[in-house]
Amino acid sequence: MSTDYMCHCWTTDVVQLVIGTSQGEIIVCNMNGEFVINVPDAPRSPINCISSWGRGIILAGEGGKIYPYETTQNES
Repeated sequence: MSTDYMCHCWTTDVVQLVIGTSQGEIIVCNMNGEFVINVPDAPRSPINCISSWGRGIILAGEGGKIYPYETTQNES
């Protein structure tokens, strides 16, 4: 797991911290900053921006690519 953090945001549906890394990993932590999950289908290219939206998060990556992720019941 990479520790070169590029960006982060707090989600609105469930209070969680989402972190994007230079290796394209998406790390989710609880509101105490404790690790919850490393999202398995992350883009694997640098994540430059993360924004929370009503149904999950949206990532912006290398080359202007946008990746929407929707929250599911198992992730809450």
